[in-house]
Amino acid sequence: RAVQDKRSYLRHPEVKQAVERAGATLLKHFPQAEWVRETLLRMSVVAEEPDFELARALAEEGNGYANYIVGMALCEGEGLPKDPVEGIRRLLRAAAEGHGDAFPEIAHALLYGDYRREPKRAVEWLQRGAAVRNRWCLGTLARLQREGKHTEQDLVAAAQGYRAALSRYDWARKELIELLAEHAELREPGDPR
Repeated sequence: RAVQDKRSYLRHPEVKQAVERAGATLLKHFPQAEWVRETLLRMSVVAEEPDFELARALAEEGNGYANYIVGMALCEGEGLPKDPVEGIRRLLRAAAEGHGDAFPEIAHALLYGDYRREPKRAVEWLQRGAAVRNRWCLGTLARLQREGKHTEQDLVAAAQGYRAALSRYDWARKELIELLAEHAELREPGDPR
């Protein structure tokens, strides 16, 4: 069958049962293998039914992806009781363990979230995310650089950040167009109009 929604195949009962059987077989033969347990966690997340018990166990063992999943759930209060302080702590652990998706979440929480707002630290996390080419970090940092908010105003860097983010975010395209309308000298071939 053709799968229209990339996540829907794991919700189909027969596929879900086959995945569960495969997971049980892998666990039977490799009960302590972190890669097996992380794969099962990833499949549960894709199926939109995260296994938080498995996520917490892996997180306690220092798994970056699991700390990211637990941290997000705690920050948002989805699947686990809302606890933004513990959620940020888990996201910081995920980032320390090399999970790059934690960078924008930490920056977002420090800029806009329920956790105490620390814009200067948020800029540091945006810069870390930008260094690994995270488009949300690039675009959000561009916004702050354009406004000179929480960082020095740098219109050239802002234009570059927007360009890097515009393939993914419509708001980056809109803001780049606005910036170029105000500062035509920043325009490059191929820029949107």
